[in-house]
Amino acid sequence: MVAAEKEIGPRVGSVVPALTFRNADGEPVQLSEIKSGKGVILAFVRSLGWCPFCKKQIRLLNEKAEKLTELGWTLASVSYDSPEVLKTFREKTNVNTMLLADEGSVAIDALELRNHGVKPGGKSVGVPHPAVVFIANDGEIREVLRHHGYQTRPSADDVVSAAKKL
Repeated sequence: MVAAEKEIGPRVGSVVPALTFRNADGEPVQLSEIKSGKGVILAFVRSLGWCPFCKKQIRLLNEKAEKLTELGWTLASVSYDSPEVLKTFREKTNVNTMLLADEGSVAIDALELRNHGVKPGGKSVGVPHPAVVFIANDGEIREVLRHHGYQTRPSADDVVSAAKKL
């Protein structure tokens, strides 16, 4: 499940730059602050406001969050949505996974995940290619899971399996 499209997304072994997000309450969150035993898993999704595939993926990953924590990983999702959109999603779904807003798609661009194939001027400008990125506490990318397209995502079980191997 590592990207066959090698030109899209971060490379295993590369180091992530300093990144800042906002959580669903609008508070700033530094990537370097999201540490656990092994690191953080960032699930990049298009939108938790309008994308049904993204919403389903995060609900399913949320069900595995406790297992991922036991394996030493903190789970968070990243989208270009505003904190308000993320807060609405959290309230409607009771998802307790960390939801991070990447307004302006700065992190999405830094990790080379921006989908440049969307219509200019449309609501999708700035969305990432869906991917799950495992980042160790030292900032090194340890694994990247993704599929081609936006409808098929790494399953929650795939994420847990990868976490067990790392």
